[in-house]
Amino acid sequence: MKRFITMSALSLLLTGVAALSVVCLFAGHAFAQHPATFAGRWTGYWQNSNGERGDDTLELTEDADGHLTGTWTGNVPVSGRRTDERTAELHGRTDTRAYRIVVTAHRDELVLKYTARRLDSSGEYEGESRLTRSH
Repeated sequence: MKRFITMSALSLLLTGVAALSVVCLFAGHAFAQHPATFAGRWTGYWQNSNGERGDDTLELTEDADGHLTGTWTGNVPVSGRRTDERTAELHGRTDTRAYRIVVTAHRDELVLKYTARRLDSSGEYEGESRLTRSH
């Protein structure tokens, strides 16, 4: 009788562990983060370390390998790549500026932190854009 109770308790314990494993597996899958979608048209505002600010736009396409191309703030061609599920690094250039841009997805928002190097004079400055997807 004692052996039967021990075997029943062991069987019940193993069944509970198996059930808990299945629950954790599904819960982990349900809460897993899916890669952010950078592609699309985004609008918002920018501000920089010079005290300037204004409206902003970003239009991006993304290929299957995570390469991004598009146009930022209406006239800056940008390209780069996804660095992880929520982050990308872009580079852009005009006749007067070279930009390095780190893009981070936060739910329905993109945050761009950039450094602009002046090409027509000396110096650089930093800035940030906050954008939401346009519909």
